[in-house]
Amino acid sequence: MHRGHIEDIVVSKDMRGKGIGTKLLGAIKEFCKQNDISVFKLDSNNDLGDAHQFYLKNGGKQTELMYRFDID
Repeated sequence: MHRGHIEDIVVSKDMRGKGIGTKLLGAIKEFCKQNDISVFKLDSNNDLGDAHQFYLKNGGKQTELMYRFDID
């Protein structure tokens, strides 16, 4: 079993609401199926509520919190 990790999916504000994000997620899911990837995780910034709703609407589940450490 393989797993995937996606750090960013971004659709510019002027292109949102046109199905692009849904098509991107669909392509990612199809790629996973074809490559024996059973789960992928997607990072999202805390203040992106609209994105979070989009991910939930498209089958995502919030499962954890992540913490970032910047090294000076």
